[in-house]
Amino acid sequence: MVKNLLTVIVFFSCCTLLSAQELVTTEKMNRVAVLEEYTGVRCGYCPEGHEITRKIKADNPVGSVVIINIHEGTFANPASGYPDYTTPFGTALRELATNSPGYPMATVNRHKFDPNVTNTTLSRNAWTDAARDIFKMASPVNVGLESNFNKTTRELTVNVEAYYTEDVKETKNFVHVVLKESKIIGIQLDYTNGTQNNYSHDNMLRHMITGQWGDTINSPKTGTLVKKQYTYTVPDNFVIENCEIAAFITQSKQEIYSGAEVKADGGKTIVLGTMKTNDKLIVSGTMEQKSDFSFMVKNTMKEKSTIKISLTSTQPNDWKAELSMEGKTSGDNIMIDLEPNQEIPLHASVIPGSSAAVGNYVIKISSEKYPEAFELRKEINLIANADELLISHTDAVKFESNYKTSLTNAGSAKCASARAEIFADLFSNNALTGIKNIFYNISWSFPAMSDDNALALQNALDEGVNLFIAGQDIAWDIGSNDTRAHGTTITKSFLRNYLSVLFISDGDSTINEMSMFADDPIFGQLGKSNIVDAHNKNLYPEVVSPLNGAYPILQYEGAHEGKIGGIRHDFKMGKVVYLGIGIEQIEDKTLADNIIKTSRDWFAGVLSADDELNTEDIRVSPLPAQNTVNITVPNNSTVELFDLFGTKIYSEKTVSGILQFDVNNLPSGTYTVQIRTGNIAKRVSKQIQIVH
Repeated sequence: MVKNLLTVIVFFSCCTLLSAQELVTTEKMNRVAVLEEYTGVRCGYCPEGHEITRKIKADNPVGSVVIINIHEGTFANPASGYPDYTTPFGTALRELATNSPGYPMATVNRHKFDPNVTNTTLSRNAWTDAARDIFKMASPVNVGLESNFNKTTRELTVNVEAYYTEDVKETKNFVHVVLKESKIIGIQLDYTNGTQNNYSHDNMLRHMITGQWGDTINSPKTGTLVKKQYTYTVPDNFVIENCEIAAFITQSKQEIYSGAEVKADGGKTIVLGTMKTNDKLIVSGTMEQKSDFSFMVKNTMKEKSTIKISLTSTQPNDWKAELSMEGKTSGDNIMIDLEPNQEIPLHASVIPGSSAAVGNYVIKISSEKYPEAFELRKEINLIANADELLISHTDAVKFESNYKTSLTNAGSAKCASARAEIFADLFSNNALTGIKNIFYNISWSFPAMSDDNALALQNALDEGVNLFIAGQDIAWDIGSNDTRAHGTTITKSFLRNYLSVLFISDGDSTINEMSMFADDPIFGQLGKSNIVDAHNKNLYPEVVSPLNGAYPILQYEGAHEGKIGGIRHDFKMGKVVYLGIGIEQIEDKTLADNIIKTSRDWFAGVLSADDELNTEDIRVSPLPAQNTVNITVPNNSTVELFDLFGTKIYSEKTVSGILQFDVNNLPSGTYTVQIRTGNIAKRVSKQIQIVH
C-alpha cells in the first residue's frame, strides 16, 4: 500500500529569516515555464507534441522549463494491447483546462493567453510562443526544492522552499509537488513514423504528492519564506533513477507563478547567482562602431564558485563580438572564481562590419561542478546596415533561403534576417527606424502570427513601412472559425483592416496552378506557374477575397480558375502584398524572383499604380441590394461580379457607362464588383451586400 505523509513547516518573515533559505534565491526572477501536456498511447500526433516540448526545454536555459506529460482521456484510457498510464488526477486536470477532445494539447503555466476564451489549453503549434511569453513575465515567488530517496524503505522526502519577492493579490496560494518518470518503454501510436513498440515515454505524471489541487500557503507577501516537507512511499514498479520531482506554485487551481524540478534521488536546486543589467539588449548599431553592454554578476552561493561565462554569436564573418571580465577578454568563454556574495562587472561588445544583419548573442553563466544548476542567460540582438528586413516564423526558417535568393536576385543588398519571435521587440525598442520593407516568411506555420507581431506590423504600416507576407493558411488560421485556428481579436482585426484580406476557403491539393492576375497593372505580366507541395502532402493554397479597395494579384487556374490567392493594397502609408501560398511553393523560381522584385519596385514607386480608377467615378446602388443593382461606371467598362469564393458569376461590357442587373436569383451575401476600363486595364473593386 502507498502511504502519503505530509509534514509542514512554514516561516513568515521580511528580514530575520532571509538567511534560512538554502534552496531558493531571494532575487527577483522571471517565471519558469510549466508545460502540462495531455497525451495518450493511442494518439498518433502525440509524439510530435513530445518532440516540441523536448525542443522547448533544450533551447532554453537549464532550469527554465518543467514538462509534465499527463496520460488522460480517450487516447489514453485502457484498451486491449495498450498499457494504462492514466492516474487518478488526470481527469480533473483536463476538465479544468479544456473541454476540447483534440490531442495533443497542453497548458503553459495554466495561463489564459486569450482572454476571450475559457480554455487554457493550446494546440502544439502554440506551445513555443506561449513558453516564450511566460519567460518574459516576472514571478512574485521563487521556488526551490530537494529530494532524497531511502532505497530500503523506498520513502521519498521532498523539501520545498518558496520565497516571495513581491506581494500577491491572493490571500492563499498553493504548492504542488509532482512525481514524474521517464524512460518507460512501451507502445505508442505514431502517424509520422508508424506505430512504435519500444517508445520511450518521458516526463510521465506518476503521482501528485500534494493531492489534486495542492497544499495551502496562507497570507503570502513580500519577504515570506515558506518551507514545506513531504514524504511519499514510491511504488516498487517506479524506477527511481528515472524519476524527477517537480514543484510549482499556483494562484488557485489555475495560473502557475513558477516552478522547479530536480532528480528524485538526491536532486537539489542550485542557484549560482544573478546577472543583471540596466542596458537595452535589443538595439540598432552602426558599421565599425562598438556597442557596449554591461552586466553585474553575483555569486549568491555560500561557497566559492568557479563559473563559466560563454558567448555564442550568430553574426556575419565581418562582425566581431567579445566578452571581458577582470582583465580577461574572449570571443567565446571565460572561467572565473567568485567568493560568496562577490559581485563583479561583465562587459560584452559588438562591432558590426559592413554586412546587413541582425546579430544574435547569447551570454550563459554555468557551473561545471553543478551542471544541473539554474543557468543564467542574457540575449543581445543588434541590427545594423539594413534597410530591409526578412523575418521568418520559427517553423518557416527552413524556407528562409528561398526568400534570401529571391531578394538577392531582385537586387536587395541591405536586407537583414531575424526570427519572427523577436520582431515585436526589435520594433518596440526602436531598432527598426531605418527599415523600409519587411518580408514575412510564414510558410505553413501555426499560430501564423502573434498579437505582438500583428500590433508591431500594424504600427510599422502606419509609419510607412511596406509589407510582403506569404504562406498557406495564414488567413485560415487567423480569419476562419475553425476550432483548430488561432485567430484572436487583434490578429483578426489586422487581417481585415491592414492586410485587407477576407478568408474564403482553405483550399486543397487540387489547387495546383496559379497565375498573376493579368489585368493588374503591377503584377499582371509576370505569368504563371505550377504550385508544388512543399509541406509533406499538405497542400492548402487558400482562397481569399480583397477588402478595403485592395486588388487581386494572384489567381488559381484549372478547375479553380478565377479564385483569388493574393492581393495588394496601397494604404498611402505602407503598401501590402499578401500571398496565400509561400514563395517556396511556386515551382517556377524565375516567377518567384520576379514577384519579389516587382513587390520591391512597387514599394519603391518604380512601378506605379496611379492608372487605377478613382473610386469617386464609380457609383453602386442601392446598398444593400435586394432585386437589382445599378452601377454607374466610365464608358467602355467591363463589370464583373464575384462571390465570396472568388468565382466569377457575372460579366458584361457597357458602352454607355450605366448598367443594371438582376440579383433576384443570387443568394444573400457579400459579393465583389470589379470594374475595368481602357487598354491599360484601369480598375477598381467594390463590395456589395445582397439581402433578400
